[in-house]
Amino acid sequence: MTLEERLNSMNDYIQSIPRNKEIKDVLVKNGYSTMLWEQSIIIRVTTEGSLTAEENFRQGLLSCFDGYVSLLKQARFDKIEIGQGIVEVNQLFKGVLSIEDIQARRAAAVRLLSSFDENSGFYEKRMVLLEEEEKLEKWYEYQKTQPSEKKVYIAKLLMNLFDCASSCQSQIDGCYSPEGSHSEKPLEIGLRNDQGFISIIDAETDLE
Repeated sequence: MTLEERLNSMNDYIQSIPRNKEIKDVLVKNGYSTMLWEQSIIIRVTTEGSLTAEENFRQGLLSCFDGYVSLLKQARFDKIEIGQGIVEVNQLFKGVLSIEDIQARRAAAVRLLSSFDENSGFYEKRMVLLEEEEKLEKWYEYQKTQPSEKKVYIAKLLMNLFDCASSCQSQIDGCYSPEGSHSEKPLEIGLRNDQGFISIIDAETDLE
C-alpha cells in the first residue's frame, strides 16, 4: 500500500466515525460542499498594498502601546475612563480597534501617567513610547507616498488529520505550538468534521 493510499484509508476511517458522519450529514444538508472533507480548499487572494500599510501601522501601534498597559499596572490603575465608558486596563488595547480608537486610548493613558513627576520613573518610560510612536507615524506617512502594490496570499482551509497536525509547526507561537499548553489541539481538530484550520501564506515569501 502506497503512502497516499494509507493517508486516504486513515481519512476514510475518520469520516466513518458515527459522530463525524452525523455532523457531516447536518452540514451538507445546510449547504456545505462535500469537498470540504475530500481535499484542502486553496484560494488565491489579492489585496491592495495601501490596506497592508495601514494594517501594519495599526498592528505596530497595538504592539507599542502595550507598554502603556504595563505602566498603568505599575501605577496601580485597574480601570481607565474612555469617552463615556470605563475600560479595564488589561483590555485597553484588545479587540477590534481602529487607528483612531487606539490613539484615543493612548491619549487617555498618557493623561493619567502625566500626573506623575519626572522623577517617578514613569516619565522616562513614557518618552520612550512616544518616540517609538513617532517613528511608526513617520514610517506610515512614508508608506502612504509609495505606489500601491498588490499583495498576493494563498489561503488554505485544512480539514483532514494530517493537514491539521502539520499546520502548527515549531515556528507557530501560542498554546497550539508543539511546546504549547494545548499542543494536542491540532490532532483533536483533525479528528473532527466540524473544525479545521485556515492557513494564510505570503505568495512572494512563502511565509505562513
